Amino acid sequence: MQYGTAHKPARRLSAAAALGTAALLALSACAPDQEGEPAPTATDQDQATPSTPEPTDTEDEATDTPETDDGATGTGTEGPPADTTETAAAPEPELPIGGTDRVDDADLPGESAETYFSREGEAVGVVGTAGPLPVLAVPTLEGEMDEMVGEVFATDTVLLGGRERFVPESEQSWIEIQLADGYGWVQAGHLYYFGEHEDITDQYTDQVSASADPEELALQVAELHTADWGEEGQAEGGPDVEIVNNPDFVDVDYYIVDATGMMDDSVAGDRLFVTVEESDAGYELSQVERTVLCMRGVSDDGLCM
Repeated sequence: MQYGTAHKPARRLSAAAALGTAALLALSACAPDQEGEPAPTATDQDQATPSTPEPTDTEDEATDTPETDDGATGTGTEGPPADTTETAAAPEPELPIGGTDRVDDADLPGESAETYFSREGEAVGVVGTAGPLPVLAVPTLEGEMDEMVGEVFATDTVLLGGRERFVPESEQSWIEIQLADGYGWVQAGHLYYFGEHEDITDQYTDQVSASADPEELALQVAELHTADWGEEGQAEGGPDVEIVNNPDFVDVDYYIVDATGMMDDSVAGDRLFVTVEESDAGYELSQVERTVLCMRGVSDDGLCM
């Protein structure tokens, strides 16, 4: 199993901005409010605006909107809508800064491709990267680094630009995305649709032992979770596990762990929300929730298509 641990990103993620969206492409996540974060109501799936879930908190505190290091609210998607029977229209996602003028097909390297990420205007989330993911003006050729026009972080929301390219020289696929100021390209494998959300704490309460290192608890959960996929359900070399959101530098009390590499034609893996609490033994597991990562889109009831 490949593990990664998040380092402090170039900017601070905002939990409040995350909750400004009701569903990450049909995210039917329903959970009580996270401490210190507002939660919009949502029951219907919305194919236009993503949001990743946040774990349940047993206390209802006043809302607080963290700011980025430069004073601007971030665009990270970190939490689920509240569990409620009311329905609210999801606002358009606040796109990350960056982008440039759209490049004509004739000026792009490689060849045109089309998968489930060629749906112009649909919202997807950034997954599986502890640090910034570069956004380029055009897909890069082998051994070349083209102009960077922005960067996105795990939990950011982007809109699909509607085009994909495969570059034979590097054997890499690229996906066009929309940012606040135009377009750009990111390497495939980091964009997914978000499906159903559920609390799975009961599956791990008796299996995870206390630890002096809270990150170790998060990785214990991820290892147990991906083991349930079975050997035939994992990519060659095992799943990729990445801690992408760390309480040490984000105003939340849980870890977000992306586990990808599931061998399925519709499910790529899961985003895990692992909450720990201090105890006499160090740190103990408090709660685990997950959101399914979908490769082909999400149905109205939150299932991967």
